[in-house]
Amino acid sequence: GRRLVAEVTDTGRGIAVENFEKVFEAFEQTESEIGTRGGTGLGLTIARRYARLMGGELTVRSEVGVGSCFQVEIPLEEAAAAGVEEQETRRVVGLREDSPHPRILIVDDLLENRRLLSQILLTVGLELREASDGKEALASFEEWSPHLILMDLKLSAMDGLEVIRRIKATAKGRETRIIALSATLFEDEREGILAAGADDLVRKPFDVGRILAILRRALGLVYRYEDEVESSSAARPQVRLRDAAGKLPSSLVEPMRRAAISGRLDRLRELIEEVARHDA
Repeated sequence: GRRLVAEVTDTGRGIAVENFEKVFEAFEQTESEIGTRGGTGLGLTIARRYARLMGGELTVRSEVGVGSCFQVEIPLEEAAAAGVEEQETRRVVGLREDSPHPRILIVDDLLENRRLLSQILLTVGLELREASDGKEALASFEEWSPHLILMDLKLSAMDGLEVIRRIKATAKGRETRIIALSATLFEDEREGILAAGADDLVRKPFDVGRILAILRRALGLVYRYEDEVESSSAARPQVRLRDAAGKLPSSLVEPMRRAAISGRLDRLRELIEEVARHDA
C-alpha cells in the first residue's frame, strides 16, 4: 500500500548516536538539550506513540554539531469520496448583495480562538459578537438574537453542551443554528452533542474552508470570490491607487492607519465603508 513519509530537519546541536532512542523516552533530555529550553520531555514520546498507533514509526538520524532529521512514516488508505467534508476551495472576499447578512455569535473562553474566528468572518463581512463564557453567551443570545452560534464545547463554569441545551429549550433557540466546536471530538460523542441540539460539529483546529462551507449551507449565504472580483475589475478603467488615496481626508486616513497597525479589522471595515462614500 501507499505510505506517507514526512521529515523535519534542524541545524541545532545534534544528537549523539547512543542517545537516538533516549530522546523518545518520557521526561528525558539529552545532554545537549539540558538548560537550553523549557518543556517536559514528552513531545517526542507522544509523537512516536501516535505514529505507532497508525501503524507507522518515528525515527531520528543526527550528527553532533550539524543537526538532526526526524522522520515519520505511516501507511495510508484512500478515503471514499463520500467521507470528504465540504470545503470552500476558492478565496471568499465578501457577501453578494443578494445574500443574507446574518448575525454570528462566537463563544470561546480563549481570546486567541475568538480573535481567529472573528478575523476570518469579518473578512467575509458578517456581523459578529463574542462571548467568553456560558453566562455571556446566554445574555448575548437573549439580547441580540444571533442567527447562528459557533459554540466551543469546553467552557469554564458552564460547559458548551449545557449552554446549547438551554438555548434550544426556547422557541427562539430552536430557530437558531448552533455549530459545536471541539478540540477533543470523538465519533462516539457525536450522537450526544447532536442530541443536545447542535446542528453540526467541527473539530479544532478547524479549516477555514470547512467553516465557510458550513456557514454557507446553514444560512444560505452567497459569497463573492476573489477570482470573480479580479475578472470583473479587469474590465473597468484602471485608477492609480496612490492618486485616489491622496484625495481622501486625513481624518479618514489616520484612523485607518491606526486600525491597520493595531489589527482592528472591525474598525478598519467601518472606515473602508466610509472610503467608498468618498470615492467608490
